[in-house]
Amino acid sequence: FADEDMLTELIVKGIHHRSLGSYIKNLCPLASIPTRLADYGIKRESLPELAEKSSSPHNMANNPKNAGTDEILDLLKKVY
Repeated sequence: FADEDMLTELIVKGIHHRSLGSYIKNLCPLASIPTRLADYGIKRESLPELAEKSSSPHNMANNPKNAGTDEILDLLKKVY
């Protein structure tokens, strides 16, 4: 980890002062975890296909929010 004191503060105090999303966003760089789809070698042109496959009834079965292809594509573009 780049800064163990900062990591400890995030773990001990961070979850109480930040939303979970913000907490994870701050923790990922400390653990060298990529946060963008491009960092995993995913090509922008494959996002529509990923959105289509992700929105299938089988994949949505355990998702707490039912999302359509367009909504998933918008999300994928935001994290690209």
